[in-house]
Amino acid sequence: MTRRDLLTALPFLFLSFSFSGVDDRRVRSVHLRITHSTEILRPMKRVRIWIPLPASDRFQKVEELKVSSPLPFRITEEKVWGNRMVFIEAGRVEEAKIEVSFRIRRFRERPVEDRSIRRDLCLKPTRWEVWDKEIERFTDRVVGREKDPRRIARRLFEAILERTKLVDGVCGMGVSVLTFQQKIGRCDEFHALFRSCLMYKNIPVSWEEGLVLPYPSRIKKKDSYEADCLRTISWVRFYDGKVWVPVDLAEAKRRPDLKDFYFGNIPPNRIRLSRGRDVKLEPPQKETVNIFAYAHVEEEGIPAIYGHHYRNFLTYELLGMEVER
Repeated sequence: MTRRDLLTALPFLFLSFSFSGVDDRRVRSVHLRITHSTEILRPMKRVRIWIPLPASDRFQKVEELKVSSPLPFRITEEKVWGNRMVFIEAGRVEEAKIEVSFRIRRFRERPVEDRSIRRDLCLKPTRWEVWDKEIERFTDRVVGREKDPRRIARRLFEAILERTKLVDGVCGMGVSVLTFQQKIGRCDEFHALFRSCLMYKNIPVSWEEGLVLPYPSRIKKKDSYEADCLRTISWVRFYDGKVWVPVDLAEAKRRPDLKDFYFGNIPPNRIRLSRGRDVKLEPPQKETVNIFAYAHVEEEGIPAIYGHHYRNFLTYELLGMEVER
């Protein structure tokens, strides 16, 4: 068999250097080297820092995880969702830089069985996802007499996309009632409303949170950028009675060419760092943490100000890409 015959027989092609112009729907995985850093910008007293750590799961394989810090740290895990983190506590901190580095192979998400997700937790709304009578009436009108969870989710997916405008350049809170009233938002707003509607219909929905990467078709070989709230990304997975189905409404709105794809698929252009909202860190923090996709910092029990006290950055190197032929 010639080399050409061998490549033709393979179901996937692994691209190590040439990756421009690929079809985002056909990318099975990306392989990257990541450095996620938190920089303390000014002297602080009685400081506590929590930094999320990526974990290996069905859709990402994390290797060579390393923490570099001038301050003593320990790895902790909260008990509800199992989110892991770096925890640092110090009496006084001058300027400092904490780095989390790792290699990751991130896979396209598809519907799968997943016993690691607790369905009972996925039916409990957070304070931002409590629905009102207007959302109930909207959901009932859209769903009608449909009983199948996947068809219910698809109807709501279409209806929310139709009535909600996507905005960039602002960081939202993901409040369902406000999203319904204002008909505008980022990913958190889209997914909070979608989750509320499904939970109202007694369909479990998990909340996934992480940092966004460029689409495979647009990714550079190397790049770095500030990993603030504008670089966070959320998506959800609902349970249809057999499997957990991934959905990203905001990106379906951003990319109409991928709308159908995003109901049941998530491309590998993100790193999952946590699950759930209203996360109770370990050890417990003072302030409510809406989402946990970058460092949470407190000084003397008061939340530090992002951009004033600290900043986060992400650097990546693309090592390869696996594309369906």
